[in-house]
Amino acid sequence: MNVAFRSILRIKTMIITVLDYNEDRSWLLGKVSLWSYLLGLSPDDFDYDIQRGIVINPYLDSILTTIVEKSTLPPFSLVASEIVINDVEAEMNGFSILDGLQRTYRLWLYKKIAEMALERQTNNYQNVTSRLKELFPNFSKIISPRQIRSLFNQESSINVWNLRQIFENCFIYLYIWRNLTEQQAVKKMLLLNAGQKRMPIAHQYELMYLHVFRDFQYEIDGVQLYRSKDERANEVKRGNREVGEYVIPSIIIGLQSFIAGTPMRLSGDMLYSATSQEKEFITESSTDLFFNRDFILRFVTSFNHLDRRACRQNDEIKAWMSKDGTIAGLMGGIGAVVRETYPDDYSFAEHGCERFEDLIAAIPENNPFNLEQYEQEYGRLQSARINIGMILRKAITHYTKNLVTGKKANWKESFMAAQNKMKDREWYD
Repeated sequence: MNVAFRSILRIKTMIITVLDYNEDRSWLLGKVSLWSYLLGLSPDDFDYDIQRGIVINPYLDSILTTIVEKSTLPPFSLVASEIVINDVEAEMNGFSILDGLQRTYRLWLYKKIAEMALERQTNNYQNVTSRLKELFPNFSKIISPRQIRSLFNQESSINVWNLRQIFENCFIYLYIWRNLTEQQAVKKMLLLNAGQKRMPIAHQYELMYLHVFRDFQYEIDGVQLYRSKDERANEVKRGNREVGEYVIPSIIIGLQSFIAGTPMRLSGDMLYSATSQEKEFITESSTDLFFNRDFILRFVTSFNHLDRRACRQNDEIKAWMSKDGTIAGLMGGIGAVVRETYPDDYSFAEHGCERFEDLIAAIPENNPFNLEQYEQEYGRLQSARINIGMILRKAITHYTKNLVTGKKANWKESFMAAQNKMKDREWYD
């Protein structure tokens, strides 16, 4: 099993009835009791690198009614880490959830409530709620007090005294994959979630490339990377950061712009059109050259050097360089200059970051980005008639190319150049 998710659910051996499987048994359809599925899971099992996290979902409030009415729950989709399959049964000892995390967590909490009530031999829902809050501080965002009270009402069709029996008699269906790489698992998860509440593009990119970003902050001195769901991420995005603090989607924007030699933004077209041959996209044939641990490590290191040289403890520059548009423009400009020396992907992947370092060293130390003039030109834009995001990215790219090649860098000229290119293909924010 090649999937490197940080959390693999280690469970008591689950015996699954096999209903169907494909020729090489890399996929199977199974059936198991809901109680067996939930048995042995722990709070740590719901902290996934690849998931967007547990969220409030009022549509799940009726899930117990669905179970009591013996209506079939939608299948749960899993990636097996340890599984032995024969014609009629499968034994599974570990899995990751591709689709069904929210339902699993909700049902697991109901199970915990029932177990705590029986263990304490109490009818007092407040007593159990208090203990539940100690163990799972955010549980109230998932289950309402009304629902908990209902579980302690003996007249309820499902309550803490009969929940186990009902769960044992409720059978669920599992789609199980095995031998998936992490990238294959992430792509399948995105596909499975396509019909649900849309996952932000930035988070989708995090998932696609998380396996190469993982733990970089422990290898690059002075760098701290944050995922979008991290508590600190929003502060960093707003510019309240230290040099070396970045959110992963912003680094990906910079990376894409650097490789393409043009300012990019994260878009569904880029994510789902990996085979596009247009210059704005990184072709599928070149993905292995760039989206690997070595190249991204070198890129992040060089980007951090640029950050340090440009900012020099200047809070305004630090805030400006936290913006995705700024990062896209800077890296689009530097990437375009690097491409002049290394036009093909192979040489760019091999030597591009070395050239990047040379260009950083050539940036003047005294106020190289002249934000006062930048803000003046920015203020002259007529936002009602133009795509400001596209203009900003192109202006920063133009300015950066001049700056790193020793030409006169002037924001007025760069903004005019960006607006004169309005007939080019536009990137909409």
